[in-house]
Formats: sequence, C-alpha cells, structure tokens
Amino acid sequence: MKKKLFIVVDMQNDFVTGSLGTKEAQAIVPKIAEEIKKLDIKDDLIFTRDTHDQNYFDTLEGKFLPIKHCTKGTFGHEIVQHLLGWRGSIVYNKETFGCDALFTYLDASIFEYDEVHFCGVCTDICVVTNVLLARTALPNTRIIVHADMCAGTTPKKHKMALEVMKSCQIEVVGEE
Repeated sequence: MKKKLFIVVDMQNDFVTGSLGTKEAQAIVPKIAEEIKKLDIKDDLIFTRDTHDQNYFDTLEGKFLPIKHCTKGTFGHEIVQHLLGWRGSIVYNKETFGCDALFTYLDASIFEYDEVHFCGVCTDICVVTNVLLARTALPNTRIIVHADMCAGTTPKKHKMALEVMKSCQIEVVGEE
C-alpha cells in the first residue's frame, strides 16, 4: 500500500492576500484545497509556516526584504482557512527559507513514504529550498512538485525554480 506525504509550503494569509500576497498565490488556493480533499486516510499532510518575531527588520531577511510579514500571533501568520480541517495535519514554523524540523522529520528512518508532494509559495524561495532539503533527506524517494499549485515571486522566477528542481531529479507536474 503506497503512502504519500503532501507538504504545503507557507500558504499563509500574508502570502495570499496580505502584505506579500499575489494574484498567483490566490489562484492556487482552490487547487490545493481540492488536492488535500483527495488525500487518503493513510497519507500525511504537513504545512510549513514562515515565522517572524517583532524584530524582523533586524534580521538578514528583514534587511533584504523590508516588508513585515508572517509575524507570530497575527492573522497574516496563519494558514489560509480554506486549506485547514483535514485530520491530523502537522504544522512546522520556520524562521528561514528551509524548515529544519521538516528535514529532521523526513530524515528519520521510521517515516517511509513512496512519494512526497510539494506545493505552495514562493516557488523560487521557500518551495525550492524545502524540496532540496527533502531530496537530501530522502535521496531515493520520488519527490513531486505541483507547478500548478505553486506561485513564485514572479512568473519568470517560478519557472526558473522549477528548472532547478528538475535538474535535481525532482518530478515537476502540472506545468502549462
């Protein structure tokens, strides 16, 4: 029996309709919600959340991207409501692009997945970083990125990130 892990990267209010929201991110919400509904009871679902403190502007990221977003305890930090409600999902907060807790989870030998699926935002920053961490943790596992359920900082950077992932033996599906 195949077991699948579905990972939703940073689908938070600030990235969809908030301070860093885009029409591309808004467009993928219904597709992701539909895919979550298709998950089997044996499958697992993980969300990552970009997570910042009040001192965001003092961080390296805050100096490069001086737009306050995903601050702990705010509406913008929360996962988009339409994606919630599936049984037993895990949420990992992350302070940077890659999620060390996700890597640790994937690297643990007791979790065996036939496939690991990714979607979310931003394709060219947090999605690509976490996909490559997954490839490192699971060198012989099929990893699939759903291009039609990802949004980049720009459409051009989205496509560039998909090409980088393909070059690292990641299967990209749902491309236009």
